[in-house]
Amino acid sequence: PIIILTGYDEFEYARTALHFGVAEYLLKPLNDDALRETLSRLEQVIGRYPGTFVASLAAHDMARLTLDTSTNADRIQAFMAARDRCTDPAARAQLSMELGHVYLKELKQPAKASEQYREAAAAPNAVLAKLAEECLSRISSGN
Repeated sequence: PIIILTGYDEFEYARTALHFGVAEYLLKPLNDDALRETLSRLEQVIGRYPGTFVASLAAHDMARLTLDTSTNADRIQAFMAARDRCTDPAARAQLSMELGHVYLKELKQPAKASEQYREAAAAPNAVLAKLAEECLSRISSGN
């Protein structure tokens, strides 16, 4: 899903965005109801397509909409805040996977990444559990 968060309320921008498959065209400043509704829809997308690129994009959108993500520390906080608001176990696990990736690939903290991957591996979703186990295996083998 593509989400545009903008300050431009001109109809032509919105119409062009819809032409390119944008799922949401949100105007700043966001009201709480619109934000909650969008975050809920993103959680549903993650729950429906766990372990996929689509779920990963939705997880990143959730984090981006939850908090400013200009630094890695902000991104960690944003993913945690997005995960904490989720009730769908697959969505929570997907966000844990994304947190693990940030810890491992960007912050070079394999111990913290492992914590997140273990949480995802405990999820009831077999696809996410397998992906998390693969990540844990790569960490333990040093790859």
